[in-house]
Amino acid sequence: MSLSTCWQHARDRVVRSILLLCLLAAVGLAQENAKVAGDYGGTLGPLHIKLHLVAAADGTITGTVDSPDQGLYALACSDIRVNGPALSFTVPNVRGEWTGLISADGMNLTGVWRQGNPVQLNLTRISGAESGNGTTPSAPQAPAGPAAPTTMAAVPKTSCTSTFGVAYWDGSAWKPMVLAAHLGKDTGVSLRQGIKNPFNPRAGYTSIVTFKNPEANLTLEGSPRFCVPIPANYDPTIVKIGVIDVKKDHRELETCTGPCASRGRSQDDWMPDKRVQAVDVKRISDTLVEITPKTPLQPGQYILGGPPLVGYYDFGVKAGGSGQ
Repeated sequence: MSLSTCWQHARDRVVRSILLLCLLAAVGLAQENAKVAGDYGGTLGPLHIKLHLVAAADGTITGTVDSPDQGLYALACSDIRVNGPALSFTVPNVRGEWTGLISADGMNLTGVWRQGNPVQLNLTRISGAESGNGTTPSAPQAPAGPAAPTTMAAVPKTSCTSTFGVAYWDGSAWKPMVLAAHLGKDTGVSLRQGIKNPFNPRAGYTSIVTFKNPEANLTLEGSPRFCVPIPANYDPTIVKIGVIDVKKDHRELETCTGPCASRGRSQDDWMPDKRVQAVDVKRISDTLVEITPKTPLQPGQYILGGPPLVGYYDFGVKAGGSGQ
């Protein structure tokens, strides 16, 4: 056997060994991801949280998060990473991130949720009817405690009522709103905000959050009413109405990566003063607040929302008409 033939055989053996190692690594990754796939539940303060992880045959893993108490379902997870016992993912729609560890038996996820200040969020594997399917239910269950009305007609029609996320008053009934279609964000610097807060090194840092289409699907009168689920131990003034800039094929909202308002508040100042519309906030119950603008909104595009896990809800205001 010639030297060149020996060299070729040796090279082929090396190539086959490398391919075998790659195949074993891919199989190991798929098995690792399959182990963590499933449905998990936990609590974030007073809020119940559900995480749904699905592993494909090729090892790709996808996921969604539900916050049933707020009527938020199937919030997409991104950047899901499994590295041995370590797991992490982000939820772009609410600007949140979870990092933690998978227990040896795969039954528990122990970690921290970051949406501003870090908060402990541990999740336990659930199954069967408890898990849900990560989609909006056709008939949401009433929360634990006193029985809730099962139909709008069972309560006075003017009362703020929402067991399924943020709702708006259409003149005759409360109707659910839909989360704004979020495109992404670009980070920048606002010299004006930096000058307002010269002792805060991050005061001038802002993000431009973009939303699909130049107009929202929902159009309201100038004095809309909103019913927002906010637990009793949360400050309801974190929910704000802000003006969105209209571009050719999308809309943009400037938000703060650090406190940027001039009222001296801290982490709740997620929107610059120039965007915020003055509102009246009325606590209806331990879980609901009603929000209305202090003065009629001008025609244009607006956002309603705020952390934690409230999400963004967009709407337009049409010209003419004084309210509902």
